[in-house]
Amino acid sequence: MMAQANRYIFKLVAKAQKGQSIDFPFTYINKIPDLLRKKKIATTKEHFANLDILEQAFSVRAAYLIHATSAAL
Repeated sequence: MMAQANRYIFKLVAKAQKGQSIDFPFTYINKIPDLLRKKKIATTKEHFANLDILEQAFSVRAAYLIHATSAAL
């Protein structure tokens, strides 16, 4: 099942690299280069209570994992 998820994610990455749009919940894949340049912005508990900041933090983490996995392969 993990191999299927891996193949699906890499198909979405290839689609994004071709300039095609990706739908929710994988919209962060369209912005991987920008996400890899992000700096830490959540420093207070109010930041962690903000759902937009949390969504961005999870998107950055997923982008790093996708980038590291593709580099390792």
